[in-house]
Amino acid sequence: MRSPASLHNAGVDEAQAGRWSQAEHLFGEAIQADPGQAMSWIARGLSRGEQGDETKAAQDLLHAADLLDSQGATEQSEQIRRAVKMLNTNDSERSKSGNGLGSAVLGGALSTLNALAPLALKTLMPGGMGL
Repeated sequence: MRSPASLHNAGVDEAQAGRWSQAEHLFGEAIQADPGQAMSWIARGLSRGEQGDETKAAQDLLHAADLLDSQGATEQSEQIRRAVKMLNTNDSERSKSGNGLGSAVLGGALSTLNALAPLALKTLMPGGMGL
């Protein structure tokens, strides 16, 4: 049986190689092994987003935000919530108009999530969270 950290790290390797489906699976296994690790939820959410599954990505990211709140990391939690809100806003704007606003909002949300990605990918590296 592999530890949550080794599962997460294997997911990182897959994500860095662009194998998002395999990364999602490994992050999911890390979550099953230790559901309290917000960074695995973020990493799986990012993996799902890379595969175009915004709904599941948002669910994972919002769960991670809840975990971060409970751990006192309110600034990171708020960043995640703002990014998810921008993605949700983009979905509704895209269905209402074609004025390019949705693309701008989506770009901002993805920038925020991409800024969090290295944190999610590095946190459980050896010496990161001490799993």
